[in-house]
Amino acid sequence: MFRNPFVWLIVIAIAVIAGPMYCAGSEGDILSDSEDAPALASLDTREAMISGTGIEGVSPDRVLIDGDRVAPQAFDVSYRMRDLKSIRDAWIQLDIPGAGELTRVGVAVQDSGSVRVEVGSGSPSLGPTVRFRASCANGASAWYTMGQALASSRERSADAGAVRITNVSPPSIARNAAMDPARTGAGQRVVVTGKGVSADCNVEAEVNGSRVELANTRFNGPRFEGLLLFRDLGYSPVARRYLEMKLVVKRSDAPLVAMRKLPFID
Repeated sequence: MFRNPFVWLIVIAIAVIAGPMYCAGSEGDILSDSEDAPALASLDTREAMISGTGIEGVSPDRVLIDGDRVAPQAFDVSYRMRDLKSIRDAWIQLDIPGAGELTRVGVAVQDSGSVRVEVGSGSPSLGPTVRFRASCANGASAWYTMGQALASSRERSADAGAVRITNVSPPSIARNAAMDPARTGAGQRVVVTGKGVSADCNVEAEVNGSRVELANTRFNGPRFEGLLLFRDLGYSPVARRYLEMKLVVKRSDAPLVAMRKLPFID
């Protein structure tokens, strides 16, 4: 087809360059689809309200817990919607990250509305309640629960304590193959960060109110690290300690999710 060798070199060079680019793009698309199918454009409440759609109010705004499960209860939810002609369907959905979906209730497509969302018995297990506290020479922090919703900037500024845990990572622990009673030394490495937490501090941990010892502890820069043994968790996964209330709106162009986080009453 091409008699000029120079043209062949150009064609081969284009094929070599374009081939990997296409494969990389295809692989990325596949990974993206597998992560969340169908994908939803997740927006927090403030962003969703800017678009005119979102959850206006929730009562009560905290979640009752019964043992290791969400207790039966009801929430009165008010919401707003805009661009109604493009909306195909809408519902309120309650999820616990790390535990699963609790319920969903369809809502009327209208400018504003309200609905009662009820949670029945038999909700999925949340796992044990895991808390941490830092005891230092200049004071002790309050207990911080693994998976609790992060404090707002206003709440952080109002806490004038000299020692304060601001985050524990990971926020939840999924079930995995290492949760085997035969593997007594297996566990999840946790990282505790906060204000005033230093190498001189002692970070305590408790599971369901009982003290447990973290293994292989060390202070690494501004972070405290330790191994939370699975045997101390009863070889159980740990869910996050808040409920995600979502207004899911299916539109003709792109879906929208407005979300509020409701903390647990422990």
